[in-house]
Amino acid sequence: MERTYHCAKIAKGTAEAEALVSKDAVCFYLVVPETGELIERNHDINGKNVAGKILVMPSGKGSSVVQADGLYKLLMKGSTRPD
Repeated sequence: MERTYHCAKIAKGTAEAEALVSKDAVCFYLVVPETGELIERNHDINGKNVAGKILVMPSGKGSSVVQADGLYKLLMKGSTRPD
């Protein structure tokens, strides 16, 4: 099934990949950097892998420093791409 989402951009560019849609806010500190697996108990995408996907979520959870550090660790371990 195809859906269209209208989102706020946080980076320039375009992407095409499978979308992983979360109803819950995401804290990137609770994503395993080496695998991309979200490990937050009671989260609607707990156990799912975000690597190589377009993550659609209502918002981030936690401070901007925690979010940036979590994303940086994912980038350094190869679980996400900068573009």
